[in-house]
Amino acid sequence: MHESDIELKAIGILIRLRRQKENLSQDGLATEMGISRATMNRVELGKHSTSIITMLKILKKLNISMEDISSKIEQVKTVEEIQWQ
Repeated sequence: MHESDIELKAIGILIRLRRQKENLSQDGLATEMGISRATMNRVELGKHSTSIITMLKILKKLNISMEDISSKIEQVKTVEEIQWQ
């Protein structure tokens, strides 16, 4: 898996977990961010890189820091490395 794929997957996992913790629906968050539910789903799956402005809005809404993102990327890298051994 490419580095950028791992990063998108990690960010998507973090967004999904935080959204669920905040009891926000995928559709509700997507609407608030001005994107479709399908796009939000692809973002959460790490299969879509949305605009930087939209991503920053999502991260701000969910109170996700750069430290949170870095930590999750390292966790996903570790899991990916174990799976490929």
